[in-house]
Amino acid sequence: MSRKYKLWILDNCYRKFYTDTKNSITHANKINYPIGQLYSLEFEFKKNNQMSSFSFLPIYFYRFKFINNLYFNYKLKNEIKLSKLFKFLFIFMGFIFFVKDILFFNINKEKFFYNKNKPIKIK
Repeated sequence: MSRKYKLWILDNCYRKFYTDTKNSITHANKINYPIGQLYSLEFEFKKNNQMSSFSFLPIYFYRFKFINNLYFNYKLKNEIKLSKLFKFLFIFMGFIFFVKDILFFNINKEKFFYNKNKPIKIK
């Protein structure tokens, strides 16, 4: 793994994620970590390199892009390559899901900030 990616190994545990808790990413009633979800969908879409069959990934990608840019005002510029017709369709459907999330209060109001400090080297 360290040959392909930059890797830091830490000897302290800073956070544990459990899937069976009330606020877990996979079982939460509200949307948590929208930036991470956007990047994850973008990575998954680019990994497949194309849409071999109908996929909801682009719909959810644009849904989380609307959440990040309009709800949290992050102004992320992430994009995925699609034809103009599909892009319009997926943006429209993503916006519909975004409006549904706003109307039904499905977004966790926790805002995240980037850590602008340089990391400390561990010796």
